[in-house]
Amino acid sequence: MSTTRVLGICASPGGIGTARWQRDIRNTFTFLDGRVMNQPEVMVPGPYDKVEDGKVTDEKTREFVAKAMQAFGEWIDLHKAGA
Repeated sequence: MSTTRVLGICASPGGIGTARWQRDIRNTFTFLDGRVMNQPEVMVPGPYDKVEDGKVTDEKTREFVAKAMQAFGEWIDLHKAGA
């Protein structure tokens, strides 16, 4: 099994585009027998109003994404090769 970790980030001007992308990419990884972190799902409505010059400017969004990244790190530790 590969030990490569993958994180996908998508933005969509509409409210449903990112959800559809997550569903499709999750199905792709499942087909490839990849490990998928199912929760938390991260969807940020109106991302173009919350990011400027590559930085998240909205405090609530920044906190939400930071918690999700913490969960991703914990998920990686839980699923390390041989564990």
